[in-house]
This record gives sequence, C-alpha cells and structure tokens, in this order.
Amino acid sequence: MAATVVISDEVGVIDGALALTCDAGWVVESVEIGLPEPRAVVENRPLGNGTIDRTGYAAARTITLGLVVADDPSTRQALLDQLAPYLYPAARPWLGIATDPLAPLRWYQVRATDLSGPWEQPEYLRATVGFVTAGLPWGQSGDLHTVNVWPGTGAGGRTYNLAFDRVYPSALPDVAVAYNAGAAPAPWTATIYGPVTAPRLDNLTTGQAIVTTSKLVVAAGDWVVIDSTARTLMADGVSSRYYTLDFTQTEWFTLVPGQSRLTVHGTDTQTPAMAVITWRDAYL
Repeated sequence: MAATVVISDEVGVIDGALALTCDAGWVVESVEIGLPEPRAVVENRPLGNGTIDRTGYAAARTITLGLVVADDPSTRQALLDQLAPYLYPAARPWLGIATDPLAPLRWYQVRATDLSGPWEQPEYLRATVGFVTAGLPWGQSGDLHTVNVWPGTGAGGRTYNLAFDRVYPSALPDVAVAYNAGAAPAPWTATIYGPVTAPRLDNLTTGQAIVTTSKLVVAAGDWVVIDSTARTLMADGVSSRYYTLDFTQTEWFTLVPGQSRLTVHGTDTQTPAMAVITWRDAYL
C-alpha cells in the first residue's frame, strides 16, 4: 500500500496543504526516513589514551521521497510549480508522513536539499526530492495535547465538613501528568497566567525546573510563555523576560516518553492563576 505524504506550512494542518496523492497527480514510489545520527562531541584525552566523549544529542536526519509525476505531460509543470515553494532554501515546511495509510501522520520540520527529475522517458517523469530536518530530528504527532496546572496559594487552604459552591485554593500546588506517548523526548510550551510572582515550573519526574526570580511579576490578566525548544520566556508572547530566570537553578528539560509529573508555584499567587502545558508526542 502506498505511503501518505503531505507538505504543509504548519504542523498538523492538512487543509490547504499539498497532498502527494494519486488523485492529485502524484505517485509516492518510495519514502526513506533516515535515523538521526548522534551529534558527536569528542575531545582527545590529554596525556592519555582514548577520548573524552560528551555526546548526548542527535543531529539532523535525511528524508528522501521517490515520486512519479502525472502521466499527462500537460500537467507535470503545474504540479512541480505547486511543489516549488516548499523547496526554497529559506522555507521550513512540515512534512507529514504515514508509511501505513491507516496510521496517523508523523510530522517533521524540514529544509529541502535537492530535487532531481530527469526527462528520461516521455511517458512519465520520475523525481527524487531530498529533505533534511531543520528543527528537532524527531517526528511529532499532529495532535496537540494540553494539561492545566493550578499553583498553590502559599497561604494555606481551608477545609470544611460541608459542601460549598465556592472552591477554596489549596496551599499546595497541583501535580499534573503530561503523557508523551512517543518514544523520543518531547518539547513543550507553558503559558502561565497571573497573578503570580516568581513562578517556577518543576518536573518532578526528572528533578529539573524552570525557576524565575522576583523580577518576574505576572499581573492578573497577563501571562508569560515558556518555550522549551527556543528556550525563551516571553511576556504576553511579545516581550522577552529571559533576564528574570534564576540561572543557578534553572535546567531546561523535555518530556520523557511516558509520564512527566509537573507542578507550578510561586509567591503572591491568587486565583485565577494557572499554567497551561502543551506538547506533541515525539517519535524516533
């Protein structure tokens, strides 16, 4: 059965994307998704044998598509023109691939490397398109997952033996579970809404945390966005607040395959302060 391949400007977005299907005039003959190579960081040991190997990250991966363009010669150039915008060197499209037609697409942010299409036979045009991952080497699911986390007030909660309509905040923060169903570490974003001062996001699974100082004050109605891939901290998604990080305690982390237990807390926290964590499952 043929593979399903979609090229889109945004991850997971199929409407308006270029689908390389038979109905559209394309035949995907082959798909080769190379595994990411280790990004080697190695130094020779001074005055000794062997090396000091600190390799811990993956490099890019290559993806090659073998295509057959439509049998009708009058439409071949039009099809290649549809593909051309995604081949521009500065373009960073998303490539959605499912080698099993019944499986969901896995998405890779890529940069085109080459396109070859020799006119060897007049009956058809066989083309090869090469890509290399331009962002993370992992494949990502199209579905965006979300979990909400409510921080503690830090001032002590109140409990009653009767049921009331009002929900009183707890002094302790909630523990939310982010489940990465893939097999690779997943990036994430966290949007923290005020009012809260010096918020911090703890990953109880790995023991790592994103910690800010009292310089970061998120007022009611405002928010900050933490991006684990870009490693940025933006107020209202516009102005950088990177300088408010406590660099002595902050360790950037990813969501490991399986469960990650997360908490958010800070000082001067009041209702309706909360955090929204989003991620996509990541696959090797």
